[in-house]
Amino acid sequence: MATGWFTGNPRGKERSAPPPTGDEMPRVHLYKSKKNGPMFGLELAKCLTARSITRADLSRILIRRSTPLSKSYVGMLVNNKRPATPDNVEHIARALQLSELEELRMHRAAALDAGFKIGGM
Repeated sequence: MATGWFTGNPRGKERSAPPPTGDEMPRVHLYKSKKNGPMFGLELAKCLTARSITRADLSRILIRRSTPLSKSYVGMLVNNKRPATPDNVEHIARALQLSELEELRMHRAAALDAGFKIGGM
């Protein structure tokens, strides 16, 4: 029996959407947990998209810098499945060569996700 995109899968159910082409915006699945919702994953996804860097690329850069954050862990940070620690935020900021303002926004987003009440900005 043939399997694949147009011929169906072994269970006989057709897929509802075509596979991603790679030209599309990366999907960022966010859950609502705090009053303002999660923010760190969104900030990290914005930085990655602005620099055309994938999660795997970021992971490789971090491993070269002796900061072993795996591709799956970076994905969990983007999807807000793991909290961002201050050290991880700094390592990511250095790896992406973020400006001081961008790094501050990442730290602020991580703090808000952790439940800290931060005013202004």
